[in-house]
Amino acid sequence: MRRRDPGRLGAVTDGLILRWGKGGAARSTAVRDALRETLDKETVGRVRPVGFKKGVLTLSVENPTWLYKLMLDRVEILRKFNENYGGRKKAVKIRFRIGVHEEW
Repeated sequence: MRRRDPGRLGAVTDGLILRWGKGGAARSTAVRDALRETLDKETVGRVRPVGFKKGVLTLSVENPTWLYKLMLDRVEILRKFNENYGGRKKAVKIRFRIGVHEEW
């Protein structure tokens, strides 16, 4: 059986899961880094970025409890994210969805 390089597999799944539009992997890395700086350590473990298109940052949340907590804090999260994100376009809205959660 052939062994696969986990680094290469990660690059493939990033391309399949994240739909970032122009900027590709560099943009997804910037979004992830900004989100890690924005959220506290416990919250980072419960949330995964799944898209950033037309100013809408979409986050997959582990369960309804975390969804509710993040909805209450969304204005502050949006402000901090935009401060930490070095991209040209800023987020104008955050959309949350409950989904399969994987470590990122």
